[in-house]
Amino acid sequence: MKHSFYWLFLLFSTFSFAQIKTDNYDFFVQYNGSQLSKKVSIAAILNHSVFKDFDKKSKTFAVNELDAILNLNENITFFGNFTDSLSYTHITIPLKNSQLLKEVLLRKKEFNDSITKNKESEIIEFENFSMIKSDTLGKKQTVAWNKDYMVVFEFTNKLNYTDYISNSKTPTFPTTTEEENPVIVEDTAEDVAFEEKDKSHDSYLAEKASFEKQQTENQEVYVKSLFDKGFVAPYSDKINPKADIATWINYSSLLDSTTKLYGALNTLSYLNGYFPKANTFGDFIKGINFNVYFDNDNVRLEETIEYNAEMAETVQKITNRKINKRIYSYFPAQKPLAYLSSHLNTKELLTSIPSFTNQIFGGKSEFKEDLTLIMDLITTIVDEEATATLFDGDFSLFLHDIAKKQVTTKSFEYDENYERKEVEKTINKSIPLFSMVFTSTHPTFSDKLINLGIRKGFLRAEGDLYYFKNTSEFGEIFILKDKDVIVIGNVSDNFKAKSNADFVKGLQRNLNKNSLTAAVNFEELARVYQEESKNQSVTDAKYLQLSQRFNSMEMQSPKKLKKNVFRFDMKLNSVQKDKNIILQFLDAFEEMK
Repeated sequence: MKHSFYWLFLLFSTFSFAQIKTDNYDFFVQYNGSQLSKKVSIAAILNHSVFKDFDKKSKTFAVNELDAILNLNENITFFGNFTDSLSYTHITIPLKNSQLLKEVLLRKKEFNDSITKNKESEIIEFENFSMIKSDTLGKKQTVAWNKDYMVVFEFTNKLNYTDYISNSKTPTFPTTTEEENPVIVEDTAEDVAFEEKDKSHDSYLAEKASFEKQQTENQEVYVKSLFDKGFVAPYSDKINPKADIATWINYSSLLDSTTKLYGALNTLSYLNGYFPKANTFGDFIKGINFNVYFDNDNVRLEETIEYNAEMAETVQKITNRKINKRIYSYFPAQKPLAYLSSHLNTKELLTSIPSFTNQIFGGKSEFKEDLTLIMDLITTIVDEEATATLFDGDFSLFLHDIAKKQVTTKSFEYDENYERKEVEKTINKSIPLFSMVFTSTHPTFSDKLINLGIRKGFLRAEGDLYYFKNTSEFGEIFILKDKDVIVIGNVSDNFKAKSNADFVKGLQRNLNKNSLTAAVNFEELARVYQEESKNQSVTDAKYLQLSQRFNSMEMQSPKKLKKNVFRFDMKLNSVQKDKNIILQFLDAFEEMK
């Protein structure tokens, strides 16, 4: 058979679905209904007025029927595998009322077209469960349920046209001489090739239809096997049961799927040896978790990355930097509209690059010898300790305010003689007032750089400040250097060594525990924008309204790793304290429609 490869795959998949490992997941997402239902009533969410429009338009079911059908106080799971020979996705939903589910599925859909009957569901009854007949469903997933659980399952393997063609025999075209065939042939070789291409495409469509039909049949057989001996709800010990929504991703599998993607590109195939190997990432990154928590006054996203012991030790050295306390004298005394403060050990980062790179690309990689040479060259030329002093690792950025300033700009215009001339204009413009603080302990580099700027006419000195001479749309930007602390900004009246201010002391306490911390005050930003803006659009008004509900966002990442786990947290805070933030999101959505 011309495409026996695919028929063998179909035969293989028919019998090998039983080999799917129930714990071999590339990703696992779990809605922890038992946890979330303690915080907010599921009925309160589904009965929110924002869903009224849906109920009016829906011809099949009302939103509140979901609460009657689904047991949303229990866990819903969504997981799958995309790297094995049989890739799949699997959703499990607990049920309250399986009979009502059947009634809703069989409820006649009111379509104004001629194919209504094709869209109606047909349910097959088995001894212990029910299943929607896949062909009449009009979708590829297989849906089945018993009295306790509903399953939506799909094999996701595809028969791609490119793969199909590459496994086909290249057509050959017979050639004839004038002596063999004196009759004039009107069809050219191009015509024949075009006709063969059409036939090949038609053949592919037929093969694709057979492939998908077989996969659908295999899905049904596999789903039957899940229910025949009593369905058991899926479980993963990699999921945090205390989160409201928890996700785990197998990082090695994620990279492996990416590897297959670029490996399939013929133009990059010769570079495959120069890409990182999935198994090497799997050696030192075990997995990534994303956990979401919905509380009354905030929603929090927690990301964690689990490393092996060796990699965790390296990351710990990089994140656990001892901060240069001199920077606090140049932090603003008043709490800014937004800020970000990050502190990493640059020396440890530079020192770890050769070892880290070898772990990614090394091993049996074709790149190993080239990589070793490059790393030897870098470590020979670059002095990590000296290079690290150019930027030690302390970096802080502050948005103090937004204010109207007179800004001088230069542009070019053409006069009546079509001669180009420079025009200088002074306009009132709302500009961000910002400052950036970082450390550099190199003994000479920053001083030499400033002196070079003065000699070349880029900078002018005013006391301890050095202003850029060229006008800027962000106002007058300056550089301040105080030994190993460097400040760049456009507002200097905040730098009066107020390191004992409440904001500075609070941020210092935060940075004693965290390698990164950041915050944005949406409420203050909106207020300032409202004061500065004369003309507001409808969109502006909606965002201002939203800022009155969700007033700030915070981010942080602890210095210390716990059990080889790196963590990053992001939190969105709401103004209202006595209502779960999910309901507040629905309120806001309804207001902004």
